Amino acid sequence: MPESLFVFDEERASSYDHQFIKLAPFRDALHLAMRMVLAPVPAKARILCLGVGTGAEILALAEDRPQWQFVGVDRAAPMLAICRQRMEDAGLAPRCTFYEGEIDALPESEPFDVATSLLVSHFVLDPAQRRALFAGLAARLRPGGVLVNADLAGDGQPAAGLDLLETWVHTLRYAGVSVQREMFIQNIDLRAPDAVASMIAASGFDPPVRIFQSLMMHAWYARRRTAG
Repeated sequence: MPESLFVFDEERASSYDHQFIKLAPFRDALHLAMRMVLAPVPAKARILCLGVGTGAEILALAEDRPQWQFVGVDRAAPMLAICRQRMEDAGLAPRCTFYEGEIDALPESEPFDVATSLLVSHFVLDPAQRRALFAGLAARLRPGGVLVNADLAGDGQPAAGLDLLETWVHTLRYAGVSVQREMFIQNIDLRAPDAVASMIAASGFDPPVRIFQSLMMHAWYARRRTAG
């Protein structure tokens, strides 16, 4: 996979949403599962969105939760610029604050009720840094606060005659992304789903509950441990 696939410059950021429009049903199903999991969260809550990108999860959550406040963090300034404009257009800007950088770019604040990390951590190739990402999210949540995490997961080996990795490569090609299997593996920290869940649990959370799978896209929710 060309390295530029993961570099969200102005050109790629401007075409990102359009490029993946063919895969929108995956995104919408994930967002629906997330909304159901977060239904018990109080009417007034603070939501941290790590790797917020162009703001799709904010749009998915904000419509029916008018008192929720959102903080979006992303390392790509062009993506944040588009996100800010989308929030302006949707009338959500007064409810949103944005920071460019990693999670440590956030200033100290009161704990969040919810954190989302959707298709973010699998880009972190170093296992220690990936665990640190989850630990950083735990540190920002109140005890009992909820993390919703989604990642591509799978060990890359065919199971029961079905090669999900090859199917995912075909999925990306269907969306118009030029990708080869070998380069995809080199650019993603591809782990078995149970290994991702164990990494989350080792970073300050109760054992995660899987709430979604579509091909290689998996999602979990987990609560920050209240003790220990």
